[in-house]
Amino acid sequence: TVTQLMTNVRTENNYIVLHELDPNAEYFYSVTGCKDDNIKSAPTAWTHALGCPAPKVNAATNISDNSYTANWDKSPKATQYEVKNYKATEIAQSTADYPVLVDNFTNAKSDDGNVKIATETSFDAYSDNKGWIADGDALLYDGAIGTFSLGNLYSPELSLNNNNGKFKVHLKLRGYNGAKLAVQSTSTYGIVDLKSTGTDGFTAQAEATLAFEYGMVGERLMFYACGASAQGVVIESIEVTQDVEAGDYVYQLDGTNVTESNSVSCDFNDLTPGTGFNYAYTVTAKGDYYGESYSSAPSNYQTVDLTTAINGLQTGNNKMTRIVAIDGYNIVVATAVNKNIRVYDISGKLCLTVNAATDETTLTVGNPGVYVVTDGTDAYKVAVE
Repeated sequence: TVTQLMTNVRTENNYIVLHELDPNAEYFYSVTGCKDDNIKSAPTAWTHALGCPAPKVNAATNISDNSYTANWDKSPKATQYEVKNYKATEIAQSTADYPVLVDNFTNAKSDDGNVKIATETSFDAYSDNKGWIADGDALLYDGAIGTFSLGNLYSPELSLNNNNGKFKVHLKLRGYNGAKLAVQSTSTYGIVDLKSTGTDGFTAQAEATLAFEYGMVGERLMFYACGASAQGVVIESIEVTQDVEAGDYVYQLDGTNVTESNSVSCDFNDLTPGTGFNYAYTVTAKGDYYGESYSSAPSNYQTVDLTTAINGLQTGNNKMTRIVAIDGYNIVVATAVNKNIRVYDISGKLCLTVNAATDETTLTVGNPGVYVVTDGTDAYKVAVE
């Protein structure tokens, strides 16, 4: 059934926003240019507005010290879900030039000292960070990866939305004489010329810092050889930095799972809890309409703190920290002065955090339920009624 939703709607902009659409339906649109009621262009062909809603993520479950289960609600028209796991670092204090990405490509190797054409599309085996990919015409060198001719090299997903999207890319390059490397973000780009050595071979070098604006969450930087001959260039080291403020988050992609359309959960295992970061996940719905593929926007980030380790939680025996009393919504905790105490609900969401000012601290929760109280070493499961 075809239903026309609107006709002859005029706008001076080159776009129009429609609201309250049915997420299960397919939509098409056509545009006619007009000067007035009498002077109009022919209408364009009908264009299919491919897409589906971003999934709604739910709190993680089955949280252990090295794994968790990601959960979400189904998205209409989805045929698959792409679930991405990130290391999520909350910035404790304002820092200039915070390192969002640092890579020296430690495991990349040449062919007996000569630059080598790479057939791989994933460079996880050669890089210090997961997520480097290429779409052809890629290069390997000792401690470096790169590109030539029509090939493109892509960084891992980066969170570059802090500092109003302003960030820097610091590069150390090697390549053929006269080679140039273009670095492109979503909206801006920069070019680095390699210094000629006057010697044939892979001997030209350059170090450069490029400044960018309009960075976004989930952005991949693209690198490609440019100039008259698009000669080969490799990246020996890269550092992407950004000024950050306390409370900002920096996300680093750590793994990706793809599930089928009937899935509403997936597991991430063999994780490594670390100091200074938690984990987080996003879910993107993918669809297909008679051979045309499309993706939703990614969901919001859902943070997971593995230190809660809710499943199989032991009641602590360390008498340095212990639960003294539960009085209504108040939890009284005895611990060492200056000890950081955190309270999580049963889903793993952080509810309270406080540094103990005395040897007894009262923590007040807002609702009845089961909570986990931890000082980072011991953890206690507490029922508040």
